[in-house]
Amino acid sequence: MHLVVATVWFTISLTLCSGFTQYIMSGGQAYGFITELFFDVFSSKELHCFYEDFMLYSDISISTRVVDTESQLLHMRIRSPSKNISKWYEGIDQAEFSGMLREGGTYEICTKVDVTGTRHVRLMLVIYAHHRETKNKANKLKKEHHETTEKMNESISNLREMIASSAFALKQLKSTRDIHLQIKNANNIDMFSLMQTIVILCTSIVQVFIIRKFFSNTSKNVK
Repeated sequence: MHLVVATVWFTISLTLCSGFTQYIMSGGQAYGFITELFFDVFSSKELHCFYEDFMLYSDISISTRVVDTESQLLHMRIRSPSKNISKWYEGIDQAEFSGMLREGGTYEICTKVDVTGTRHVRLMLVIYAHHRETKNKANKLKKEHHETTEKMNESISNLREMIASSAFALKQLKSTRDIHLQIKNANNIDMFSLMQTIVILCTSIVQVFIIRKFFSNTSKNVK
């Protein structure tokens, strides 16, 4: 945004101007903007001109409004880059233009006010513009990004399910191995207990046989 202040005396004028621009975005891409500017007018002879770049087929709305006084006649001129379009818009305390641009480039926006009953008039210039084609592309990119994100989230979810299933299968396999090991250990214990019992029985039988034989020999010697 550029500002030029012109007076009928062709002297240098200094105008304090403050404002901000907010961009309208979708999918990380800007397709429009809103600009608000505040400036003071001290004479009806002052002509304040601003320059703004617009894309072809942009929908725009430009308005100039009186901020702190009333009953002031406003004049606003919109001029296209080729100067084929140059039109004044007037209104009490507000002048406004809106429409679709059939020409792209740098437009000139000039304002002046018939200052009456006050030392100065504070004006607010509001410029709104958005480009439909850029907006459609931005929405398309946003949709594609959203779909890609959903697919990635779905893939991550499936991967998590596969990992969880694999972990469960490994746990089941380990549990099955533990059961088999426990069964094998139980069989070994049973076999060892059986062998121990057989050894004890055999030892007992041998001991009984030896003791009986010992007592039998002792009784014969006594006779």
